[in-house]
Amino acid sequence: MVDSKDYSIQPIKGTEADSKIVLLTIDDAPDQNALEMAKILKKMNAPAVFFVNVHFLSSDESKKVLKNIHEMGFAIGNHTMTHKNLK
Repeated sequence: MVDSKDYSIQPIKGTEADSKIVLLTIDDAPDQNALEMAKILKKMNAPAVFFVNVHFLSSDESKKVLKNIHEMGFAIGNHTMTHKNLK
């Protein structure tokens, strides 16, 4: 579960903890396939988190794609360049 206060990932508790759950993440958004993936996931009612890599936001078109993905209801996260532990 995503904590709405600090957007950290928290373990699911209670009866939901017994469910089989997958956290689907898409890296390097908004690349050339991100919008198509978002449309398919939306059609399938499959939530996901799209992680943005800043070098993909160099044009107004890519910014528009990211905005569309967000408006479709998907969570947006920041993708680091080096995968450092940011704790």
